[in-house]
Amino acid sequence: MERFARIGEAAKALGVSITTLRRWETEGRLCAEHTAGGRRRYDLAKLRPEWFHAADRAIRRAIACACVSSHDQKDDLERQKQLLELYCARQGGTFEGCGGNRPRRIGKSASNLSRQVSLSLKEGNVARLEDCRERCKIPVPVMASARQIRLGVDLGGTKIEVLVLEGEEREIARRRIPTPTGSYEAILDAVRRLVTEVEEELGLAPLPVGVASPGALMEPTGLVKNSNTVVLCGRPLRTDLEQLLARPVRIANDANCFALSEAADGAGKGDSVVFGVILGTGVGGGLVIEGKIVPGINGIAGEWGHNSLPWPSPGELPGPECYCGKRGCIETFLSGPGLALDHARASGERWRPEEIVRGAENGDPACEATLRRYEDRLARGLAHVVNLIDPGTIVLGGGLSKIARLYRRVPHLWNQWIFSDRVATKLVAPRHGDSSGVRGAARLWETPISPPPSLRNFGKSE
Repeated sequence: MERFARIGEAAKALGVSITTLRRWETEGRLCAEHTAGGRRRYDLAKLRPEWFHAADRAIRRAIACACVSSHDQKDDLERQKQLLELYCARQGGTFEGCGGNRPRRIGKSASNLSRQVSLSLKEGNVARLEDCRERCKIPVPVMASARQIRLGVDLGGTKIEVLVLEGEEREIARRRIPTPTGSYEAILDAVRRLVTEVEEELGLAPLPVGVASPGALMEPTGLVKNSNTVVLCGRPLRTDLEQLLARPVRIANDANCFALSEAADGAGKGDSVVFGVILGTGVGGGLVIEGKIVPGINGIAGEWGHNSLPWPSPGELPGPECYCGKRGCIETFLSGPGLALDHARASGERWRPEEIVRGAENGDPACEATLRRYEDRLARGLAHVVNLIDPGTIVLGGGLSKIARLYRRVPHLWNQWIFSDRVATKLVAPRHGDSSGVRGAARLWETPISPPPSLRNFGKSE
């Protein structure tokens, strides 16, 4: 049997129309390859119907109907809302209530809505709604909004976190476990267990999954590169998770997910260009423009930590060695280990970053000098970012983002390095803290993430 199929054959294999197949491709749920002549072809190994129909179930609109008695109507309505909120969450949506005797606003008769609720009761989807039906008088339609339940996974170096996000901001479930060490297969199994447990607990149909992962995916191979979780490097993480979870999976760099979350409903909300910075064990960055992640043609957009420290002083050259094989990378100066190493070289004291910050707060001159060097270097590094992409907001994340004085001093220092007589860029702390990564992962299915034009045309004749 041929592994690759044309568009008509692929649509038949999935039991959908060619129009639906093209819509899934536009949404980023399905990727076609191209022959030398430019024709689409689809890998049959990746055309498992449940992957795509499961995603559509989260998009369809669902109607339910709650009723309240004329006696103590307000309390009964609140009770119905609580029960129907659970029902709608299990169906992959949220609800909106609208009063009145005739639910004309949503185009359904009261009798049809009542039948739908009765059917849901028989199927056991709503636990105790039946207790109230005998005294129901006034129909209150409740509508599940489209695509309001999102599931994200943050695949960190020390912890794996799963989050279910309802609507724009409400968290309805969260689980966190330590990341298994030394085993790629153990990491995959841990993700599977967390996703399965949270869906079973909430009674959710399988949802598409967004994953925040260290490193980047190499296109078109889909292999992970540049990950500080070394067991992921060179592995087809997305393909393996799709097979294990039996659904579509989107993966983005953890710094990109951080930036996406803060741009959508966090500290960068309202700005068209947001740059997210990670200052932790390493130094990374993510770029979001008009609400969309910009991964770049090589999947490394935002990786400012592996540029050289700009405008270095003679004492900063050639710079510390970086694990990437070069010297003087921004990461070697501005990461947590880089801060500790700089302090040790200047003072002879081996202190952790949090101890250095405390020392400066208590008036230790060596610690104060270390933090001033750090602030000057951060100002130079971020000035380079502003000169290149001119963001409206830069959001700091990671452990070192908790140093409060950075937000006051760095914008004062970067003015001398930015190529403008007026700098309106804001430097802010994250609204969602260390939850931004997993919240951004949950948002990966909100809008399609399109590959760059040269990747869309990969394999086509010129």
